[in-house]
Amino acid sequence: MDYAFYCKETLRHDVDISNIGEIRDTPTAAEFCRKAETGGLALATLHTNSALGVAQTFIQQLKMPAAIVGAPDLMAMFVHVKLVRKLCDCAFSFADRDSEEAKKAYSSINSSDKLALKISQLEKLCSEDELKNVRLLNPCGCEKCNKEGGVSGESGRLVVMEMIVLDDADRQFIIKEDDLGWKQHLKKQGWPDIKDHCKSRIVRGQVDILSASEQVDDLVPVPVTDIYRAMQEAL
Repeated sequence: MDYAFYCKETLRHDVDISNIGEIRDTPTAAEFCRKAETGGLALATLHTNSALGVAQTFIQQLKMPAAIVGAPDLMAMFVHVKLVRKLCDCAFSFADRDSEEAKKAYSSINSSDKLALKISQLEKLCSEDELKNVRLLNPCGCEKCNKEGGVSGESGRLVVMEMIVLDDADRQFIIKEDDLGWKQHLKKQGWPDIKDHCKSRIVRGQVDILSASEQVDDLVPVPVTDIYRAMQEAL
């Protein structure tokens, strides 16, 4: 018995709210859509790399017709979530980036280049005013975070996320399978994506920029011209 079987059972019993642990295959995706078509509330998880990618995964990988995925009132919301390691209280403030203590901590693990990279990326990502509350990971950690057996300088995790509340304009982009156009449309609407949420975590001093970059793609975009220039210089 799989999720598709239980979807059919909840449909037969007319359950108002169904929770599907994970949609992994076409039969489960089909039963999930069928459940939603009947007016019941269906919640599910799906492996994808963005909220925009949910529709693409349904259509391209799970073989659901675009007309069904983009049908009026079928899909209500797409949510994309990742976990980023949280800075410990022993983190350095950005104002102390050139202090002897910070330099000594990074040089002690042969990571002076990482400190320079963080400073460079933060100055690109944040305004001068935003940098006031930014913090940098202390690679040596402290008694608290080192005891927890994780990464020195970090303790626990925080959610970064993005969500799309679907309207008919969004559904038109889904039916056309125009992902790039859809993203541009959402940005014009003022949609905050996961990079925006991640930046807010950085600006509040909650997460380290390099730890965040491990989870969130293109947090600090590098122009392709810079990449090609570096490739040419390496020839």
